[in-house]
Amino acid sequence: MGRTPISFVQSLGVMIMTNAITNKLAVSFNHKQIDDDFCFFQLTTSDKYIAKGAYVLDRPDLDLKALSVAFDYGRTAFVLFNKKDAPDKKGFIDSLGDEKLSIKQVYSSDIKDYILFRLFLYSLSNFSTDFLSYNNLTGKLILLDTCWMAKNKKSFKALDIDVDKDMCLLASATTFTATSLIKDKKALKELPKYVVGGKSNSLKRVLTTDDSQITYIRKILGNRKTEIPFLDLSSKKRTQSRAYYLYHTLDAINQTYRNYLSASFKEQKISEKITQIRDKQIIGKTVYDLRFSRINCVNYDLVDSDKSYFDNLVNTLMDTISPNTVSISNEIDSTMYNVAFIHDADYYKDHDYPDPYQSFNRQNVIQCVTKEDVGTKLDDNSKAIINSCLKELVIKDDILHKKRISLDKWEDFNFESDWIFGIEVDGIQYFMVIHQNGSFELEYKSDDFLSFNNKILNPLSYLLSQSSSKSKTLISDGKGNINLISRTTVSTMPSKEIFTAEGIRSKEGRDVYLSGVTDINFYQDQDNFSYNVGIIGNGMNSSLSKASLIYNVETIQGENIVKSILKTMSVIFVKYNEFTVLPYPVKYLREYMKIVGLKPNKNKQAK
Repeated sequence: MGRTPISFVQSLGVMIMTNAITNKLAVSFNHKQIDDDFCFFQLTTSDKYIAKGAYVLDRPDLDLKALSVAFDYGRTAFVLFNKKDAPDKKGFIDSLGDEKLSIKQVYSSDIKDYILFRLFLYSLSNFSTDFLSYNNLTGKLILLDTCWMAKNKKSFKALDIDVDKDMCLLASATTFTATSLIKDKKALKELPKYVVGGKSNSLKRVLTTDDSQITYIRKILGNRKTEIPFLDLSSKKRTQSRAYYLYHTLDAINQTYRNYLSASFKEQKISEKITQIRDKQIIGKTVYDLRFSRINCVNYDLVDSDKSYFDNLVNTLMDTISPNTVSISNEIDSTMYNVAFIHDADYYKDHDYPDPYQSFNRQNVIQCVTKEDVGTKLDDNSKAIINSCLKELVIKDDILHKKRISLDKWEDFNFESDWIFGIEVDGIQYFMVIHQNGSFELEYKSDDFLSFNNKILNPLSYLLSQSSSKSKTLISDGKGNINLISRTTVSTMPSKEIFTAEGIRSKEGRDVYLSGVTDINFYQDQDNFSYNVGIIGNGMNSSLSKASLIYNVETIQGENIVKSILKTMSVIFVKYNEFTVLPYPVKYLREYMKIVGLKPNKNKQAK
């Protein structure tokens, strides 16, 4: 499943042409052999969803020997049996005891490819090693590794392995928590309970209470996300990443069902690559420029013991900028840059006093820094926190006062015309028109019947609203060329050999093992265009928390122009020490969205 770069020797040197491995599957099914050995039933309900669907494999009174169940939009489910264990239709429907259910036997070729693959994927519950186990929880495949169990056994991480309708193999992190720690009685009542046991920690559903066992529900305490990195490049943790388990799962299904199907990860040829950071001096320039501005620090944290964190923040700001520039007061000052020290939103949900963020005047330049962000993190990574804070202040000031991009020299791009960027969030559209010298105008509208003041935006607004993509960004170069960028679930993968290789972080190692995972990559397949933004290759991080998603670029009108705007993504001031996945003017649009503070249909006038 790995691949070796193809080298072309030219008179001017050696050019390495590489492909990017993706998580999109190429699957071939042996339908005849499948139908000879397996039996499929399609269940359909006249209700909104199949009642008690999660019990199909778990109810002992049914005595079903189904291998797996895969749901298709709630109202329909498919059940896989070994042919020798398949029940007759009448016995099956009678045992389920739901008069709203209808059932019919189908052939494998009648089933959508992603549903058919899911059925075999979910049936991997018998596949296990001394450390790993695959668990079929009726419509879910949960992978457990013994190293993810907490020492006190009160919680454990797991991976939800799935394939989506676009045939992308996915691994999302989840957490199971002991019921003894759950105070939410509603969750305890509604969510299914599980126990863990056996040599490889198999997960099974609990249908009767047994006080001698620790029971778990699929829920994490608080609102924090479960983190299992997509890829960790350290030698000891490399096989504890989601990328590794995706390969492991693909190997497992190919091994288990080698007579019935064959699956592999698809590759895409990289047409163009951007490797250099364009703005290495931008943060330094920002810090230098802010020496002539005043920064007002306000402590909104009412906990006395947290004051040391605020003091640490102020002292670090003074060391970075200048002691004469940074001051402390009790309230926001409209004439200054303001840094507000508060808690995160979750903290205020659990306390009686109001969240000060909600009362801030959005016309003031205010950057909030939370105690949860600072804490000990300021000691460990002060440069990242302070640089991010300063960058955010400048962007807000650009939007509120300067009306010009000051973090970057937009004119250095040498664009021949204006550029227009548009996004739609919760039915509200936001547009930014940037002129060749970096000055810009921002407008929004919250109703389809309204018009923009800048008439050139109205036809673009219509095109943006017509797209059915959930995550979409419109770009236009002002010459009549209009593209629409939308996020996909396709992501790039490292080479399989990376999990045993050495020297993977050298330039040669990155080309061989991390092609498509590093740098900005542009793909062109005839009239289809896409790109992904990976991690910075030179001086790369040792751990990648997220996979690099591929963004599709649709040419709405004229020519595809995304290649000429890719360089606006090779900047690190949107994300500290990371490229941005969308042209950085989208960052301005999202900050503008927060400043105007709109909710759907709250304001009926374009501005």
